[in-house]
Amino acid sequence: MNKKISDLQSSIILTVALFTLFQTLFMAAAIVLSDSPILFSVLFLSFNTIYHGLILFSLLKSPELFETVPEGVRLKKINIANKLTLLRMSSMPNILALILIQGNHRDNRAVITLLIAAVSLIFITDFLDGTISRKRHECTKLGSILDSMSDYLVLFVITIAFFARGIIGPVVFAIIFTRGISVVISGISFWIFKKKSEFETTFMGKASVFAIMTLFALELLRMVSVPGADEVTAQAVRIGIANMLLIMEWTACTIVTLSILDKLWFYFGRMLPFIPEHPAVADVSEKEKK
Repeated sequence: MNKKISDLQSSIILTVALFTLFQTLFMAAAIVLSDSPILFSVLFLSFNTIYHGLILFSLLKSPELFETVPEGVRLKKINIANKLTLLRMSSMPNILALILIQGNHRDNRAVITLLIAAVSLIFITDFLDGTISRKRHECTKLGSILDSMSDYLVLFVITIAFFARGIIGPVVFAIIFTRGISVVISGISFWIFKKKSEFETTFMGKASVFAIMTLFALELLRMVSVPGADEVTAQAVRIGIANMLLIMEWTACTIVTLSILDKLWFYFGRMLPFIPEHPAVADVSEKEKK
């Protein structure tokens, strides 16, 4: 006998289906405007379908993640905050594909506009989901996990794509990539020593994500030209943008480097007795008591 689909499962299926359709139509517009090869279109649509299928499978298999924190009440449908977080994760294939397309169509304003719109959507949802969940008292286990995962997924995809297209240099790429690796290594080491995982973030961790996302948003200015400007004016604008971005890159790299050390301190200070505990550990311990 077939089990009846719950309200939560129906909400998950409908949400992922709508996001899949939206991302497909959005990317179809970019493919048409850029006159991309048919093979690229087929590969993207196939990957996009598989990617969203994996998201759907994972969510349906983990209904316990839709419980509110700390009340432990299971939601009957996906709340607004979680939908915004899922929308950010859903946009990853589009971001990567648009950056690849833009590299071959640098003068295509329509493609650049779509890319800026997609990246802006990522940053806006990153700000809104946490704000809405706190104000509506709808924090969930899924939200805490996906928020961190989506942040690092966004940074991972955009960092590699920007580096591949020469938008960021090797130093910026290496520092940001090291940040991601340090989080993975620290988390795995903590799990091995303590037999549990942690999704807590520190102030420096949040600051580094904000710095990187701000930098990436500003890096898009490299793609923007001044309409109707003569060559001298256009060159002056490009030099001004390049100098501003250089300052932003060094600022972001400094913050990210400090966050790497901060993250290592947070984890290894709880594992090794000769390392002082991180100030944020007190907050984690308090939550565990509750």
